[in-house]
Amino acid sequence: MTDKANLGEMKKQDEMEREKEIEENEEKTTKEDAPFDGVPKDRGWSWVICIGVFVTMTSLTGFNRISSVLFVDYMELYQKPASVITFLFTCQSLCSSVATILVSNILMARFTVRRIAVAASLLNCLTTFLISFAPNIYVFLLLFCFKGFAFGALLVGPMSLIGFYFKKRRSLAASIANSGVCVSFIAFPPITNQLR
Repeated sequence: MTDKANLGEMKKQDEMEREKEIEENEEKTTKEDAPFDGVPKDRGWSWVICIGVFVTMTSLTGFNRISSVLFVDYMELYQKPASVITFLFTCQSLCSSVATILVSNILMARFTVRRIAVAASLLNCLTTFLISFAPNIYVFLLLFCFKGFAFGALLVGPMSLIGFYFKKRRSLAASIANSGVCVSFIAFPPITNQLR
């Protein structure tokens, strides 16, 4: 009987030791000692991505700040009341919201972030160029809607890259990237007034 009891205790100890080894191995693989998967986390190229997202956020929101400074000029150019010009900004925001939903739920599953970003950047550049030649308020409204769609598409991709390239310092990187919005709010209105 004692041999069977000792044998049972030895089996339990062996099982406990195996479980302990498995837990230790799992802890090792989840630590920073994990094998390199080809994507730099929190170092090197990651910070270049962070600065790129900062520049993207600055330029994207800068256009909106410039448009708000030129609000009265739009009213004079198209001979429309403030309510119509405000409607342009509302349409742009609506298109931006729809774009973020479409990009994050549908397009990100089918295409890479780079392809989405390049397509949205081209649309953004094209609409920015064409807005300066808009002959009437209706074309201006249509271009503002396309600009809003590009704006929404460009918000999703870069911020997802921050999550992809950063692990430990993700909050710092996201803060740096999103501070581009603050920089554009401070820098673009005085520059626009000087260029008028």
